[in-house]
Amino acid sequence: MEWRCCGNSARLALRPVTRAPRRLQGKVVAITGGARGIGRAVAAALAREGARVAIGDIDASAARAAAQQIGSGTLASQLDVTDRASFEAFLERVEAELGPLEVMVNNAGILHLGPFVEEDEASQVRQLDINLHGPITGTKLALRRMSPRGRGHIVNVASSAGRLRHPASPPIRPRNTASSALPRRSAGSSAAAGSTSRS
Repeated sequence: MEWRCCGNSARLALRPVTRAPRRLQGKVVAITGGARGIGRAVAAALAREGARVAIGDIDASAARAAAQQIGSGTLASQLDVTDRASFEAFLERVEAELGPLEVMVNNAGILHLGPFVEEDEASQVRQLDINLHGPITGTKLALRRMSPRGRGHIVNVASSAGRLRHPASPPIRPRNTASSALPRRSAGSSAAAGSTSRS
């Protein structure tokens, strides 16, 4: 159940917003960056709801450990979201072992910690490759699988760190803005395919 705020600033109230529960039993879900943090938590939550989950991560051993802890037949695979061939191989394995992809969660991301002026070019490029180009590649590859079936869901996870007043926030803001805009950019293809894309 979700809660929505209603009323003016002087008098606020919360009221429950009820929605029909989504059936996740048996749904095939692929999650990037699923070995740790948010990705792992999402994978565990979906597995508890009966989804067939696959986690991809650059750290293969961490992905296997997470999958073993989550259980429920969770599939673990090495994945480099900056490498299109690696992403393609990941999704091919997901469909070969779990079934047709129904939900794609583009979660993988990294963050440079430190003053903006001290961030080197290599770090900037790597963050763009992972945080922006990764979701773009994942969305395209997922849509190509979902389009023939006329259904599917794509979720792009972006950090809110760019909204904070912090020395590290300037480079984060444009990357997250672009990532958040991806669902709008792909909306036409998603609608034509009968799938949904969200950030």
